[in-house]
Amino acid sequence: MPIAMNELEKVTGGEEPMIIEQKVTYYDENGHEYTIIVKAKENELPDIIAQKVTYYDAGGHKYTTEG
Repeated sequence: MPIAMNELEKVTGGEEPMIIEQKVTYYDENGHEYTIIVKAKENELPDIIAQKVTYYDAGGHKYTTEG
């Protein structure tokens, strides 16, 4: 039985909970189970002031790029 929204409100103090991920399981007419995970998009991306990327070539040499 699904949980009613008012039950969730009791847990979260009356606020609607932020749902960041949902696991959905469904079945086709032959009884095969399918599961997908749906993730919410981020509302706001963080400000990126700098980044550093490190990678290796096939010979194992390390390269670093900063920007």
